[in-house]
Amino acid sequence: MPPSPASVRYPDPGAIFASTADAYVRYRPEHPTALIEYVTDLARPGAHYTNAPILDLGCGPGVIALRLAERALPVLAIDPSEEMLDAGRRLATERGIDDVEWTLGDSADVAGLPAVRGAVIADAFHYMDREQTLNDLDTIILPGGFVALVVSHVIGTPKAWWEPILDRLRDRFLGEHRAAGVGVPFHYLTEDHETVLRRSPFARVRVLRVDQPLALTLDEVIGMQATYAFSSPAVLGEQRDAYEQALRKALTVLEPSGRFTATVQAAVIVGQRP
Repeated sequence: MPPSPASVRYPDPGAIFASTADAYVRYRPEHPTALIEYVTDLARPGAHYTNAPILDLGCGPGVIALRLAERALPVLAIDPSEEMLDAGRRLATERGIDDVEWTLGDSADVAGLPAVRGAVIADAFHYMDREQTLNDLDTIILPGGFVALVVSHVIGTPKAWWEPILDRLRDRFLGEHRAAGVGVPFHYLTEDHETVLRRSPFARVRVLRVDQPLALTLDEVIGMQATYAFSSPAVLGEQRDAYEQALRKALTVLEPSGRFTATVQAAVIVGQRP
């Protein structure tokens, strides 16, 4: 029997974003506050599970975990990369946040986790075995809980105007098939997250979309490339300088001011049990 289009497994999840943590912290735009507030409202504790944390699965450097913790929610933050977790711990110390538990692990470890009141997965679900992850989350999420999938760009909505230019340069330097870390091809998905969620135990689905204005400098656009699994410093290797120089040249021709503005759509897709 062929694998489900929702079932993807990578050989080493911790290596997918190798070498990206520092750039991720510095250059990735924050998710819109409206999405964070929406998740926070979902996660407000009920009397029967007041002490249960929120799970941030695939937390990276804790960009969601820390914002939830700042809103007085305890967070269990899990990522397969110690590099990412170390970046998250540093940020937590800088901000004086101590209500995040940082744990090395990945989506294959979910079933062994303690009970949680809900789970957030931000810009990471496409690297997981989505069906298995949702089934395993069903074993640890308490009654009334939720799964919240936060996405920085809604599939099918316009991207920033400069992305087609970047795509052409990515094809030139990295090949037309994107990577999921060094030497590992990305598994393109044939079903969107919402479709997979609707046939999971969390089949009662609602979606909040919000506009996200982007206002980036040329250096920030270039810096963001080091936050992606397909164009990380580790993937680019010796090509990194040439790649960044080509980006700078092409983008400067298109926007001599060095200011890049656009509006994209971000979203949170929430699933709860029927």
